[in-house]
Amino acid sequence: MTIPRRIIPHTSWLITRRCSERRFFLLPNAHTKQVFEYALARAARITGVALHAWMVMSNHYHLVVTDTQGRLPEFFRLLNSVVARALNFRYRRKEAFWKPGSYSAVQLCSEGAVLDKMVYTLANPVMAGLVGRAWRWEGSSSVGMEFGAVRRVLRPAFLKTGEDVEALRLVAPPSDISTAVEIGEEVRRRLHARENEVRGQFEAEGRRFMGMKAVLAQSWQSSPRSEEAFGAIVPRFATRDREELRRAIGEWKEWVAAYRRALGAFRGGIRDVVFPAGPT
Repeated sequence: MTIPRRIIPHTSWLITRRCSERRFFLLPNAHTKQVFEYALARAARITGVALHAWMVMSNHYHLVVTDTQGRLPEFFRLLNSVVARALNFRYRRKEAFWKPGSYSAVQLCSEGAVLDKMVYTLANPVMAGLVGRAWRWEGSSSVGMEFGAVRRVLRPAFLKTGEDVEALRLVAPPSDISTAVEIGEEVRRRLHARENEVRGQFEAEGRRFMGMKAVLAQSWQSSPRSEEAFGAIVPRFATRDREELRRAIGEWKEWVAAYRRALGAFRGGIRDVVFPAGPT
């Protein structure tokens, strides 16, 4: 039995969604950027999901968000359906746009984990060897945006209904110890350090970054030459605090056990059984 996700309001997540067959359906061009950002802004407005960082690569995207209302599944249904329909229409495709299965969701159990994954998200095109600085990446991302900033996005021509303009807002992650300004400065500092680290590795190994010209010359029908890793363990939680990690895993196991008991009772004919809060 597939284990459902435990969706609790005010939980922060690192989300990853990949394209079918690893194809470059999200190539960084103006059309893809408009479609994704309109869909992202619309989904966030409807569901109240707070956006802390995002990066759209050629065949996948990463988001760091806080689900303020416990509506994460609805958020991703709204986002992914619009992106898939709009870009499949552009490519004259009818097949699946996204990789089979659901999106990857890693629960971020501490403020430090949120910052770690924000830097990871923004540094993605550098770590992938595509550009030497994150700001050089021409796909949709929150690189360079200040917390509280708004990016207004026109409705793509493909969509015949909806708001003419959506407001894409970048929100500081919740924190008990740091201000939005301090968090922004720390993310920029750590991103710059990560970029320098990768650049140093490339220089030592005699490697060069692909560059945007070569990236844009790729076909949307193409996919990476590297083999996809099979059997890799996808974590459910992220934090450097071992005690926090043990607590999160313990709570999750208790919840899964309670959910399975309730599901067994429901299947046994008890229709008024109470399920634990959080299943999707």
